[in-house]
Amino acid sequence: MHLIISIIRFENGSPVLAYGKIILLGEHAVLYGHKAIASSIPQTITAHVSSSDSLHLNIPAWNIQLFENDDSPFIEALKLLCKTLKISCNFYIHVETTLPLGVGLGSSSAWAVAVTQAMCHATQQTDYDIETLANTLDTCFHGITSGLDVAIALNSGVHVFEQGKAIVQSLPMPPLSFAIGICESNNTTKSMIDLVTNTLQSNPKTYQYIEHLGDLAHRGINAIIHHDWNQLGSLLTNAHQSLQKLGVSSKKLDHMVTLACDAGALGSKLTGAGGGGAVIAFCSQEVSSVIEVWKSHGYDAFETIIGSKQHDV
Repeated sequence: MHLIISIIRFENGSPVLAYGKIILLGEHAVLYGHKAIASSIPQTITAHVSSSDSLHLNIPAWNIQLFENDDSPFIEALKLLCKTLKISCNFYIHVETTLPLGVGLGSSSAWAVAVTQAMCHATQQTDYDIETLANTLDTCFHGITSGLDVAIALNSGVHVFEQGKAIVQSLPMPPLSFAIGICESNNTTKSMIDLVTNTLQSNPKTYQYIEHLGDLAHRGINAIIHHDWNQLGSLLTNAHQSLQKLGVSSKKLDHMVTLACDAGALGSKLTGAGGGGAVIAFCSQEVSSVIEVWKSHGYDAFETIIGSKQHDV
């Protein structure tokens, strides 16, 4: 029996996991030089590596079972990692996660971080930068990436991110309750990024919405610093309206935002690239009401806590 090696990375005796994420403010705008505010969530990914005769990836929570000859971005990413590390792809990789796949909560990036750490640890390679490697793997899923998801996967808490500079500021925030609602999406992050690029090129006037999203993120930083939660909620809903105008929302996402606000949320918006996926609602004391109304309309939903580091292990 082969020894199972966990990805858990120890710093001062405390294990660090690969976290999922939500973007509070600034998605899409972050690709155009603006800041974004993102937070880790308690939903995480861990990976375990053992030697094998060939490459085999198992992710039961996502119903994924893949082998070295399968056509999949997961296998493409693993082969790229092995090539970079200059090792043969003779590994069995078992992944455990509480993150839903492909809904804008950073699942592929957290997977990339977890697997990269696992492989480097298992092969005793310490000369590689995990963040750089994971971002390289993430391009197999998204083509272009700001690096935000990988940065948050490695760093719990609420952070300000700027493309090319990674995390530029960490924001102190007490534990706050958010509801996350999920709806099905056939769109990819890459397709949504391409849609925005094409929209801006065909109609430069729409760049005002990118500027507005960047301004909202700037104002959101001040709202969090001053613990102005009503203002933060208002900014979230305002951001969703600009994302609508960029064309990255959907009827279901808009419906979920309306339901959340009507149920008492301080603010609500899509999170991530859009086109479907996930909606966040800053709920204050109304978490159960928002979750119940979403579920009553057929949307999956759950509560998450952001702020502080209380979900650190």
